[in-house]
This record gives sequence, C-alpha cells and structure tokens, in this order.
Amino acid sequence: MVEIMKYSRMVVKLGTNLLTGEADSLKEEIIASLVSQIAFLRSKNLEILIVSSGAIAAGRGLLGQGKTDKSLKMLQAQAAVGQNYLMQMYAKLFADYGIIVGQALLTRAELSSNITASNARSTLEELFGLGVIPIVNENDVVATEEIDESFGDNDNLSAAVANLVEADLLVFLTDQIGLFDSDPRSNPEAKLIKRITSVNDAIMKSVNDIPGSKGTGGMASKVLAAAEATSWGTATVIAGGYEDDVLNRIIQGDDVGTFFEPWPKRSSGARRRSLGSAFVKGKLVVDEGAAKALLTGKSSLLAIGVTNVQGSFGSGDVVEIVDPNNSTIARGAVAYPSDVVNLFKGQQSESVRDIISSPNFEGRFVGDEIVHIDNMVLI
Repeated sequence: MVEIMKYSRMVVKLGTNLLTGEADSLKEEIIASLVSQIAFLRSKNLEILIVSSGAIAAGRGLLGQGKTDKSLKMLQAQAAVGQNYLMQMYAKLFADYGIIVGQALLTRAELSSNITASNARSTLEELFGLGVIPIVNENDVVATEEIDESFGDNDNLSAAVANLVEADLLVFLTDQIGLFDSDPRSNPEAKLIKRITSVNDAIMKSVNDIPGSKGTGGMASKVLAAAEATSWGTATVIAGGYEDDVLNRIIQGDDVGTFFEPWPKRSSGARRRSLGSAFVKGKLVVDEGAAKALLTGKSSLLAIGVTNVQGSFGSGDVVEIVDPNNSTIARGAVAYPSDVVNLFKGQQSESVRDIISSPNFEGRFVGDEIVHIDNMVLI
C-alpha cells in the first residue's frame, strides 16, 4: 500500500495531445485511466487539482471539424461547445469513485489582481475542504491574445495555480516521457534528463534547439513553468501520461520523467500570486552590483540599484529585472508604480524617505524595497 508522505497537495496538468491521443477529439479511455489514478491518490488523502486542456479539441470533435480553421472566433466557438462536454466526462468518470468535481475557469486578468487572485484562492481552498477535486481551465471563450489575457495552453496557468494554492508538487503529463538533451526524434542518442537542480541558460538552449518545442504548449513553455513553480518551493515533474500508473510512481519517488528540484519554501507572508512571464507589465534595469546581489537569491531590490524604468505599471504589477546587458535576472511584483520608481531610482534609502516625506509627494511609504525578495522569482 502506498503511503503519501512527501506531498499533501498536487496540481496535475493534462495536455491536449495526451487527452486526444494526438487525434482530433478526446479519447475517453485515456481520460478514464488518468481519472482512475487520480482517484486512487485522492483516496490516500492527497489533495489534487487538475488543470485540464482539451475543451477546444472536444468541441472540434463534437462539431465534426478538423484542425484547418484556426481562426480566433472558431477556436472560441469550439471551446464554448467543448468545455461543457469535457466537464461532463470528468464528472461522470469521477462519480464512479464517489468523487465530486468543481469547475474553475480563469484568465490572466483574474490572477493578475491581488483581490481576484485572493477570491480564486479562497474558492479553491473551500473546494479542497469539501473533498472536491477542482478542475481548472483557461477561459478560452474570453481569453485571447488580442486582449492580452491568454496563458497559452495552460502551462503558465498550471504554475500560477500551483503557486496560488501552495501545492507541494506540479506534474505535467504529456505525450513525451520527459525532457531530453536533444530531439529524440532525430537523434537516437538523445538522453532523458532525469533531474534538474535549476533551469539555467544551458537547459533553455537545449529545449529551444528542439524543433516544435517553442510552440504553444511545447516543451519550452513547460520548462519555463517549472522554473517558476520550483522557485516557490513546488517540486515539478514532466512525465509521459501514457506510462502505466505514472502518477502513483511519481508520488512514490520512482525514477519517472524529468524531476525539477524545488527551492526552499517561501515565508508564509509571501504574496501567493503568479510572477510568470505572462504577467509582465514593465522592466527595471539594474546596475552590476544589484544584479550580483539579486543572483545570490538573498537580496531584495533597492532603489539605489535601479538605473532605468521601462513601461507603465502600477503598484503590485509584475516587472522584469534585467542587468546592464539587458539579460533577464528576475521577475517580481513592484511595491511602487512606475512614475514613483522613476523618482526613486539610484537613490539611497534615506533619500527615498526624504522624497516621500516631502509635501508634494502624493504616494505613501510601503518599505525600502522596490521589489521584495518574497515577491521575486530568479530567472
């Protein structure tokens, strides 16, 4: 009998190619196998949240259409038809195990705001408390690239939700068995990377060199999502969803797929919201000294280290932090809006307080840090 010791809350992301068997519509036998595995783990008191793709594929199958028409309005129409069918399938399959499921449709807008992110977190926590398995999907009917609210095949969404609910483990189940050091389709000597301590430039170059990996939902987006999730203390695995008993084996610590080691858990006061690339509103350029300090993983960003402010953003928005060579160091939620950071940049903390205390200053002092370490993800 399996004892769930290491993990208490898991997010499982199920990709479209996995759920369809790379065909044009959902394959119920594949979903049934995954549901059986999840139900078993749920019976061992592991809290599980599913991030499920497949609504568009489901709609496409129901409407008898192929993949030729990829217009935005057609994809949204297919999602509107398919989402209900997808949830009905999950509800029916889980009911066989006495499990109730709940649906949550999210967009980037909901998780960009502290208020709506908090509301989403409260709802998901209540569902966990009721013994319900939440099934999360991007709201494809309203989330579009044109209105700048799209996560993109749910990889970024999975990391954002894992962060939101403080999951111990994030699992990407795909049609690939894990991350390879080169393209296994063209290189028979390609080796599966079994463990990654940190997502560095070499790892990303390896992923980006594989044809097709950079598309929507490709391996590159999963690796970037893993980088964000692990930075918040969430262990992450990319594994093949067709492998026998794959979820149970991952939980037991078997050598399955590619395991991304988690960073130490953040403090309880850390802001539980996504700092992924999909949320970036601006950019802060820092000097070499600040760049080195941030890369230790032990420092917040102070005003004195900021040399340039790019873009327009508000307090709490996510910005990229780059070094003098424009290489991204980190992302983080800023404590002050862009116009205020422009006033503060290059100033000692004492000077910042003097600026704030001046009669003409309309803002308020919320701390010396422009980006606090608890609200920062190193890249």
